[in-house]
Amino acid sequence: MRARDWRDIDSAAMHDLYAGELARWRDALSWDTTATWPIVDRGRRLGTVAGAVAFDDDGEPAGWCFALLQNETFQVGGFVARSEAATAALFEALASSPMGRAARRWIWFGWFDAPGLDDALATQGATLARYVYLRRMLRGPDESARHAGTLAPPSVRGWRASDLRQLSDLLASAYPTQEESRPFAPSGRIDEWREYAAQIVGEAGCGRFDPGLSLAVDGEGGTGHLDGVAVVTRVAPTTAHLAQLAVRAGAQARGLGRAMLAQALDRASARGCTAITLLVHERNARARRLYRAAGFEERAAFLSALRDVYQPWTSSSEALPTGGVSTRR
Repeated sequence: MRARDWRDIDSAAMHDLYAGELARWRDALSWDTTATWPIVDRGRRLGTVAGAVAFDDDGEPAGWCFALLQNETFQVGGFVARSEAATAALFEALASSPMGRAARRWIWFGWFDAPGLDDALATQGATLARYVYLRRMLRGPDESARHAGTLAPPSVRGWRASDLRQLSDLLASAYPTQEESRPFAPSGRIDEWREYAAQIVGEAGCGRFDPGLSLAVDGEGGTGHLDGVAVVTRVAPTTAHLAQLAVRAGAQARGLGRAMLAQALDRASARGCTAITLLVHERNARARRLYRAAGFEERAAFLSALRDVYQPWTSSSEALPTGGVSTRR
């Protein structure tokens, strides 16, 4: 098994690999990644995004990967492999690339199910977790709310542009602990939450933000802060994505999450969506019960991993011995 720098790969061959990923995400996750691949390929051609393609003994592609270095953080955006040998070759290619060597932190988050990848990351000391990808089909503007249960809804309202100023404070309250494997704000600092809030509203990594589908709940007593938000994006023309359903710590256990979820389902259905999706941490039992009761079904699992690099990479062949390719630690 050998891996080649993806800049040396014929553009037509790379487009075939992109097309395979596009179909995989569309068919299994109802997620349209069409707009992603021209941006990724431009980074490949300019050399601003690292990547590699693994080939088997017959010269056929056995996997490929890419990652971007930003502020000394190596963010792996794609990793596809058919075998542990391909995983090992690709892992080594990223680690030995100039960007990989310069990184002080590695972050993985995505639909990564390459054989042996978890073991390779664990061997390198990464903190791993899984986020379950759920999907709920929508059948009409009223059916979703009935399915979610009946309750007197609190003052759930539509999203306002000014809500962005309060979003980071709300998320920091809703997620009060540090979580190294969390793909957003792993240290729980307010500056991380501000950056994450700006990303989900202003960028397309988790779908295009749709203010018409998003919701908020004002704090009681004129406090001026938000007690809850449902931040909804579109990952395809007819697929809504619940990027965040969060309730302030002091307002939890009052039914706000369930009420916002019911109204989010109704809004998405009324505005032409045929499905709504979300990601939830595998250990978040309470949220998973809520989504199960609302009719969401598991479609896939996303890998989340973080590794801080405290020393230069040195070659080792222990992580994935089946591939016969060294990794770096």
